[in-house]
Parts: sequence; C-alpha cells; structure tokens
Amino acid sequence: MRQIAPAVRWATLEVVLRDATGKLDSSGERPFSDALPGDGPAAAKTAIQKMRLVESQGWPAALLNVRDEHGKPRIEQSDEEEPPIYILKCKPACWRLYFYVDHGRHFFVYLYAKCKRKQRRDPEDSVRARRIRASLGPGGDGIDYFRFPDRVDV
Repeated sequence: MRQIAPAVRWATLEVVLRDATGKLDSSGERPFSDALPGDGPAAAKTAIQKMRLVESQGWPAALLNVRDEHGKPRIEQSDEEEPPIYILKCKPACWRLYFYVDHGRHFFVYLYAKCKRKQRRDPEDSVRARRIRASLGPGGDGIDYFRFPDRVDV
C-alpha cells in the first residue's frame, strides 16, 4: 500500500507537570518521556519509531494504516468512554503508549507510557490516562512538544 502524506502536518506533544511552586514551563517534569528509557534503548527506539509513524500519517490515517506484521491494528481505543483515549502498541517492545487526538489543533498528546509484558489490558491504565488528561488545562498541568531524539539509537 502506498502511503500518502497528510494534507495537514500533525505534531506530537506530551504532558508537562507543574513544579512544586506551581510554575508551568517547558523545563518541567515530563513523565511520559522519563518513562520511555526504562526498558532500555532498543524498546525506547521502537516506541519512538512508532510515534514518528503515527505523526507522519496524521489522523485518522494512522488509525487505519498503522498495523503490525500480521495486519492487526497497532492503535486501539483504550475503553468505551468519551472523549476517546487511544493506545499505541509498540510490539515487539513492551510499550503501550496512551494518547488522545486533538483534532482541531492536529496534535497527538501522549499521556502515559506503560511497559507491559502480558497481553491482557489492565483497566487501571485507562483510568490513569484519563486522570492525567483531566489534569490538563487552566490551573493544571500543561502540554508541550515531544522532544524526538536527533539520533535513532536513542
């Protein structure tokens, strides 16, 4: 299948936490980025490659086209609640990346990264991702551009 670039450029963002004084800026803690190296460079590299693929496809093309070697979707909705939160499965690495799609601003906002070795989904992961999303906004935590590494070997 030939891939067609999206007409609109999409961007990848992540959650940035307020510091102890309540200040919110781009140098704040980034729990999503901080978690990725936790299972080693190879797993982080796989996750970042999948994130780049999703960004390059845009939405809803990524939902339709990002598949594993058996043709199974790598992106699934995490639960039945609205607004939707999605999971990007980064097999063969352990990572499950929870994100939401901001259609109006063409953003993929990554909320939570979970290293999961078993196939079965834990509903608590969706609850945690929703809690993080609910913390965003005025007076809460913020979002900023995800800092893709310059090198592919992370």
